Amino acid sequence: MEKAGKSTLKISFQRGTVPALLQGLRKSSSAEEPHDPTPGVDVGTFHIPGVGEVSLWDFAGQAEYAVTHSMFMDAENTISIVLYNIMDDTQEQDVHRWLSFIKSSNPNRQPDVILVASHADKVPPTSGQRQAAHLLQLMKAEFQDHLRISDEVFLMNCKETRTPEMDRLKKLLAKMKKAMLEIIFTCPSSSDPIIVLKPNWLCTDVFGPTMAPKTFSIHLRRSRPKSDDYMYVTREEIQRVFQDVADVDLLITLLHEFQLCHSYDGQTFIFPGLLTQTMPGQVWQPTQEPKVVYFGKQVQCADSTDMFSSGFFPRVQTRLMREQENRPLLWRDGAKCVDRNVEGLIKLSPDGRAANICVRSAQGDKAQCGKMLQQLENIIADVLDECSPGTGTEEKVLSARALKEHREEFYSYGKEEISKAAAEGGTIVHPSLGFTEQVSDLLCREHEDPLTRNRPELVQALRHVEPILDRLLACGILGDDEPDRIRAKETPQDKARELLDIVGRKGERARREFTAVLEEVNPHAAAMVQDGAGALLCEEDDPLIRNRPGLIRDLTSSYAVETILNHLLSRGHISEEECGIIRAKRTPHDKARELLDIVRRKGAAARQVLREALEEVTPHLAEMVV
Repeated sequence: MEKAGKSTLKISFQRGTVPALLQGLRKSSSAEEPHDPTPGVDVGTFHIPGVGEVSLWDFAGQAEYAVTHSMFMDAENTISIVLYNIMDDTQEQDVHRWLSFIKSSNPNRQPDVILVASHADKVPPTSGQRQAAHLLQLMKAEFQDHLRISDEVFLMNCKETRTPEMDRLKKLLAKMKKAMLEIIFTCPSSSDPIIVLKPNWLCTDVFGPTMAPKTFSIHLRRSRPKSDDYMYVTREEIQRVFQDVADVDLLITLLHEFQLCHSYDGQTFIFPGLLTQTMPGQVWQPTQEPKVVYFGKQVQCADSTDMFSSGFFPRVQTRLMREQENRPLLWRDGAKCVDRNVEGLIKLSPDGRAANICVRSAQGDKAQCGKMLQQLENIIADVLDECSPGTGTEEKVLSARALKEHREEFYSYGKEEISKAAAEGGTIVHPSLGFTEQVSDLLCREHEDPLTRNRPELVQALRHVEPILDRLLACGILGDDEPDRIRAKETPQDKARELLDIVGRKGERARREFTAVLEEVNPHAAAMVQDGAGALLCEEDDPLIRNRPGLIRDLTSSYAVETILNHLLSRGHISEEECGIIRAKRTPHDKARELLDIVRRKGAAARQVLREALEEVTPHLAEMVV
């Protein structure tokens, strides 16, 4: 955290007995030492007396540098020391934000965390200890399922080395220390990994100056109307700033591959992380066109421990610049796109915990609205998977009427509310606004391609693409070089995305062959790409739909879900891969949704096994599935 004393603590860690004694004998000064903030991330390997050889990563607390932090927060075999200033009024919010940040980067493990309060010399010892202990208990209670936070309370003056608190901290570190692994930084957008042999060069000499707010003389381009102004950095400025660091072409390649910037001409570069202007209201004005239609989705954090990483929205904006045919308009908290007769808007909520996606067509083109809406959803889902994989999210449907009325806030419906309303006549009443809408006016799903509509789920389901590639190559759907392009992608998710993109461009025959192959090797994924899959939620007489909200609300016990999976697996109704898909979902509610969807597609026998398992672990839910 900013001015918490992380860099000072790092120096104190390294002092042995004699240097510490000399430091204590120095004449103290009544004046405060000037604050010299860490530029980005300072990396070094040090020997800490009593602990041993460690690699220390000092993350800057200033918000402008946090854009790149998520690239390094998922390293395994690490201990995170969250240092905060006991004097700050915002200490609880600051600690909570950092713990949420650590959680967001680590979906499959519980990282070790130590909370340390600094500036012990500024508070009475008793009240300071009580305050630090209270904050520790609050954080442990909230993050108990996500992080392993040490029980020990630390309140220390980071400038002092020979203290009982420092000795306790070193002993705890020595106890928790594990073998450190070599760290390799990879870029999600590149087919080849980038290996950085000097991490401190990348983090401090490159990322630090790049994200510092005063490094570049930001230019404002006014080649279009004022609302379309955008800020850019010239190639000459990049060369001036980094002339003693590295070749300018290498620097630009690195910044591009880490998705920190984009250029349309090779001479001027837009850095979304440097944007400061908020979205002006005039860029999304009401229209009087009688045929205009609005649609929208909301992706919000699932609970209080979740957050979008600081790099999330800048990376979304970089992806928009690279993937949209027309240049999007960008602001610190928003982005606007135009494609044919459809306009799209992505707007962050004021607290940064929700991304609202809106599309509209003055000509009433519902099909094109559906395509753009899904494109924007896919970008958000992909970026979340890249830089906030541990963030639990909940997807909602925005009120079309509220969007058309251009209300200041975004109003939404939960998916369970939509499903229930569709089964009970097709009308829905907004719980806070009180007006009634037709479900058909909220959704444009009937016009969506199943490959696009279910893309996030397909990306997770298609973890093993090799048997699919072999069969598609044999039947002539894939060209000779296309399997290699797919295999060259770094992660299973990226391989699945490339496969879906290639198949999606090849027309109806390719989709039919793709579906046939999936029916053979991955029936669960096959159901997602069949045209009827999107209509599963409209059967009024299906108890799994009628009672879906209650089932999802109450089926959150890990023990209950695992018991059900074991029953279904042992009876041959689901596969190991399908169990993995369910377990990979971020929140208990998402696991319950995926479980119910899979069971619905499996037929009556699977439903009976589900009921038997529920009777064993949660009897009151068993009556809701028949």
